[in-house]
Amino acid sequence: MKKFGRFKMRRFIWILFFVLFGSFVSADSANYNLSNNGLVEVQINLDSSKEIFLPETYSNLKSSSSYQINEGVFYSESSTIITFSTKDYSDKSSSERLFILPKFSNSEIDVTVLLPEGSVLSDSLVFPKNYEISTNGNNIIFSWKDFNEDEIILFYKNSPAGNFGQSILVYFLIFILAFAFYLQKRKHKKKLKKVRDSGRKKIAKLKEKGDDLITKNLFGDEKKILKYLLSKKDKSSWTKEMVNDLEIPKVRLSRKLRSLSEKGLIKKEAHGNENRVKLVKK
Repeated sequence: MKKFGRFKMRRFIWILFFVLFGSFVSADSANYNLSNNGLVEVQINLDSSKEIFLPETYSNLKSSSSYQINEGVFYSESSTIITFSTKDYSDKSSSERLFILPKFSNSEIDVTVLLPEGSVLSDSLVFPKNYEISTNGNNIIFSWKDFNEDEIILFYKNSPAGNFGQSILVYFLIFILAFAFYLQKRKHKKKLKKVRDSGRKKIAKLKEKGDDLITKNLFGDEKKILKYLLSKKDKSSWTKEMVNDLEIPKVRLSRKLRSLSEKGLIKKEAHGNENRVKLVKK
């Protein structure tokens, strides 16, 4: 009987160990700490190798393990903690600020967004709606479990009451607003679509502005060739396609490609008797 009792006790200890150990296993998470000047401090914790799509502009990127960045995609072969700062996710419109976080990974990741201290939501606009809301006493915090959607959109502004986190009344209002957000999600659906379309238009304008900078000092066929490559999804094309699409004779095209290559704007890769021309990113 004593032996049987000891066996049951050992079994209970092992079960307890696995339960407690499982609660400490890290999960993939991304934290976005917003500030009133538009700067967003980002920390992404990965427990295994994954690809992370970085914003166009960022600074102070650090990683706890070795990594590679290829065409704006961060990759580490092991678990890591990534930190960086960016203003790409924040935009200001009159007295409001807009936080737009595009899809940054093909994997499901827990996301947390902290509003700046003393800030509140504007017009109850948050998307997607499957969030949890809380506070640490100074900041409103939004959380999404296993986020894998196209984007997060969030309007906020400074609270006229000042430091809302120290007021019990405002703390109570946060949860009242959370309930109201859920009830009003259908009402705001059209407005959210408008915001998303506006965001896409802004991105398109920024891309167009960047393309104009690349072709600024080019003229004639050279400008035509670069604009053609910019229009391609992978920013590359076969020379045979370029002759047909641009209607530039092969000899003249070859001369123009050599000139663009000398300027460091393109590179050619030989594939048998055919060349593939690629735009060099600046």
